[in-house]
Amino acid sequence: GSGGSITLYVVAAAGLGVVLATLAPALQGRKLAAIGLASLSAVILYCAAGFLAVPQVNELWLSQRLADAVARHAMPGDPPVVTAGYAEPSITFLLGTKTALESGAGAALISGTTGGLALVDSGESESFLALVTAGGGRAEALDEISGLNYSRGRETRITLYRVMPRER
Repeated sequence: GSGGSITLYVVAAAGLGVVLATLAPALQGRKLAAIGLASLSAVILYCAAGFLAVPQVNELWLSQRLADAVARHAMPGDPPVVTAGYAEPSITFLLGTKTALESGAGAALISGTTGGLALVDSGESESFLALVTAGGGRAEALDEISGLNYSRGRETRITLYRVMPRER
């Protein structure tokens, strides 16, 4: 919210103020005072970045947003979620160890048989959808989540599907 943003600006300004205050003792040759102030400014700026700025960057928390989408759309009796093309350890931690980390084809094979929810990376969606359809199933897009896959350093778009297997 805006309260967090104001706090961030105040803490960052305080850190920058301490950085500027470091200049006077440094220029006067008072090394110990300069080192102390520089250390204090590092702590203040680290706290501003680590505790105030980074948590507000929703793009970085892709797995959490995916888990939230799954929670919104899960139905009683759903089998474990299947993912295609997104295999971050954090998604397994958030969704459980029974989460299947697959390719588009593997996800289509599993969810086309069991039904349920599938998280499919845009790079795997074509093969996933083609194979679900070829198997007589249907996949309905429920949600689309975009964000930064920071471990791969690229923008990622993932669609949450509900898969209905072929009627038997």
